[in-house]
Amino acid sequence: MICALAQACVKQMVVEKRNFSLRGERLGRAEVAGALDPERPVANTAEMNNEVAAACPPSVSEYAVQTVRYVENALGVALGYDSDTLPVLDHYLRAVPVNESAALALVVATAGAYFGEVLRRELGGEWDLDDPEAVFWRLVLPSGIALAPAGMVAAAIVQSDDLEELDPGLDVPPKLRSPVEGIMDRMSPVTEDEYYSLCGRFDTLSHVQSVLAGIEAERRKRRAASPDGN
Repeated sequence: MICALAQACVKQMVVEKRNFSLRGERLGRAEVAGALDPERPVANTAEMNNEVAAACPPSVSEYAVQTVRYVENALGVALGYDSDTLPVLDHYLRAVPVNESAALALVVATAGAYFGEVLRRELGGEWDLDDPEAVFWRLVLPSGIALAPAGMVAAAIVQSDDLEELDPGLDVPPKLRSPVEGIMDRMSPVTEDEYYSLCGRFDTLSHVQSVLAGIEAERRKRRAASPDGN
């Protein structure tokens, strides 16, 4: 499934009236609560046997597998650690009860680990697990851009970037700020739902990474063709 390219710049977002209903049947909150029941084990059917998957830190894997179980309990769908599964996860997150702090914190931490693993496996990068709390774990992409996947999950659930402690934004190295801003400025506006969705965040990050990789490849090409190598 191809997700629509999403904008990571709020000022360019096309804001429509919020609609929290799901396409098709709505996933009930009671189903979500049931899915979070640790006494209802579901085998992790996602493939974890390749070299990239094996590089996943055990602590991240432990959290991510819980999201695989929760979603399969609630929806009967096995997440496969790829971007095609993100619309399913977005569907699941829309029904997470925001007024139940314990369940919300658990979903944010575990879904953050899963989303971060999808990013790492498809875009590359490394986990930064210096913080003891899973909600603050960060992923550093090959370009040097860093982000907190759990912050993006929290923003997707509450449909807002205005979070008290979690950061849903990007930490862009100074040398990349100008090109990244240029990339964002050229991206098409999106709806509010698309902007906050994990599917949309993935597409934005994928596009940014691709453009930056192209810029770097062109820079190296010019350097190689230069007589003085500069």
